[in-house]
Amino acid sequence: MKELTKAWYCVFEDAAKVSNQDSFATQLSKRYEDSCVGTLLKIHGSPPNAKHIRSACDALETSKIILAPTETGYCFFGDAAKDSSYEAFLSLRQAHPKTKPFSILCANLKQMAEIALMSTPVFRDASKAFPGPYTFVLPANKNTPQHGKGTQRKTVGVRISDNPVANALVVEFGRPLVVTSVTDAEELIQENYYEDVQTPDSWWVNPDQIMQKFKGKIEFGLEWCEFVPLRVSTVIDYSSGEPVMIRDGGWEE
Repeated sequence: MKELTKAWYCVFEDAAKVSNQDSFATQLSKRYEDSCVGTLLKIHGSPPNAKHIRSACDALETSKIILAPTETGYCFFGDAAKDSSYEAFLSLRQAHPKTKPFSILCANLKQMAEIALMSTPVFRDASKAFPGPYTFVLPANKNTPQHGKGTQRKTVGVRISDNPVANALVVEFGRPLVVTSVTDAEELIQENYYEDVQTPDSWWVNPDQIMQKFKGKIEFGLEWCEFVPLRVSTVIDYSSGEPVMIRDGGWEE
């Protein structure tokens, strides 16, 4: 009887060891996954924390893609002058048409005029619209980032953000940035969980969830202290001379 009891004890002891090993392996796996999630710094108030903005720019300088807020929602940011930024964007936004260029974010009208052709009327309109939730499609010039060009490489979509974080980033970086929303309505509909009402629990407006979703691909992010819903910019095409609205973002409502 004692031998039988001892045998069962050994069985339970071995089972406990296996269970503990499984638990330990699970913990290691979780720790590894957590280590793959990038750094997310919170920014409270305006102007944004200068050290946080500098840290984000340091990441951009080393060809990393970062997460940051704009007036149209959380976006991925990259150095517009580097091919690797566009390759990374296509990896992050796999449903994005490869022939559709990404927008270029500028610090001011002077920087915008350096990468696109701006007539006097266009400059006048831009002075009224920017900074703000608009994208102007302008004729490209010799300084336009190659991957920012569209329509047979003759145009470029340009923005100047009025979000304090996005604007501080491009100003501090000193060069145009390429930007794209973390997702869009069409992609979310395909994934079966886009709703008209966005809440802080929606992954595309929750920076922690965005960083988790794209862990291993995004190493750095900035979180704005306010709720940042996903919206679209109003797109106005000036490439033919006269302005043509090709998308109404509904910002005048």
